Amino acid sequence: MDVILKMSKEMLSFWDRRAERFENFTDKRIKGIRKLVGKIAPFVKSFESGVVVDLGCGPAVPGEILESVLGSPIIGLDFSIPMLGIAKTRLRSLIRGDVFNLPFKGGSIAVIFCINVLSDYAEKTRAYRQIYDCLKKGGAFFYADYSENDEFWDMNSKIYPLVFGMKPSVSREPLPKMKKDLEKIGFKIVSKHLISFKMKITLEEYINHLSTRPQSNFRKEKREVVEKIAQTYISKNNEIGREFFLIHAQKLE
Repeated sequence: MDVILKMSKEMLSFWDRRAERFENFTDKRIKGIRKLVGKIAPFVKSFESGVVVDLGCGPAVPGEILESVLGSPIIGLDFSIPMLGIAKTRLRSLIRGDVFNLPFKGGSIAVIFCINVLSDYAEKTRAYRQIYDCLKKGGAFFYADYSENDEFWDMNSKIYPLVFGMKPSVSREPLPKMKKDLEKIGFKIVSKHLISFKMKITLEEYINHLSTRPQSNFRKEKREVVEKIAQTYISKNNEIGREFFLIHAQKLE
């Protein structure tokens, strides 16, 4: 049976189509990704040995950065074959699988880090349980995603209904809720951080980002309204505020 048991065909199809364009847009977030990896790396280095997994690795940009810092292999896992095709240029060890049905033995993984992945899903508890079960006793889960104060997704929440006829599917939850949900599974929260940075993007780049999406219904008459909204977020210096959260959780038993 295929490892992709719990993932909808629509979500998989979306990410398969989006692979190349997503890699290009990852460059926009590289400053934030480097900050996140900088926070994670010292903790990961403290593990003398063990398997480290980049969960939902996508094009494996964070995994590549962390692997270069550690000097030891990282396993990248993703459910999209096109994404894994891109990731193989960055990581040597890759596995196809999904976050709700991890293909690892219980208690076999030292560190799992997951960056900008779980915001795709309103229901995260099943993924938390899978991650907890796969970790060794004392293992670490580094969970990073878009915060409630991320201006890029604030902007998208106003513009997507005009262009796509719906609000973004990205689920941004309050930190206290995520902390509570992780503790219910059995995790101990070691630390929480907010990572802020400025992302470079021109108005034209953002408009192109919208108009090239497969489900786009971006008519010319909407452009003026969209530009007016976007200009309230994108500065004259072609920057927009980004904010990621980072939770360091530990499996105690």
